[in-house]
Amino acid sequence: MGVALSGKLFVYPLSKSGKSRFVPLSGAAISILERVPRIAGCPFVFVNPQTLKPFTNIYFSWNNVRQRVGLPNVRLHDLRHTYASNLVNSGTSIYVVSRALGHASLKNTERFRIYRKRRFRLRLIRWLKLLM
Repeated sequence: MGVALSGKLFVYPLSKSGKSRFVPLSGAAISILERVPRIAGCPFVFVNPQTLKPFTNIYFSWNNVRQRVGLPNVRLHDLRHTYASNLVNSGTSIYVVSRALGHASLKNTERFRIYRKRRFRLRLIRWLKLLM
């Protein structure tokens, strides 16, 4: 895995589909990555300083973070779902959401449309209550 800060991309050389995947990075993400201390001559951003190889497992770090913030049951995949739901709820097309998640098919992304429908229904109910 690599980060191309100049191109504002996170690169998965081999994703689950067996293809390379390029994920655009926001300005905030790039700003954070630029502040990560680097080891001279090492091409990796998140590196084990003893082996100079990238970390292969982030479970312990993630577990520490979620315990400290009081969210012991939140999984990394939950953040991915939240991201997708927020995109759908903000009006982003299902095609764009699918591409952002790296889904091979729109079928995998369709389940996030339910969040948009649910949110619309809640807004409609609130609006109707105001009229009464």
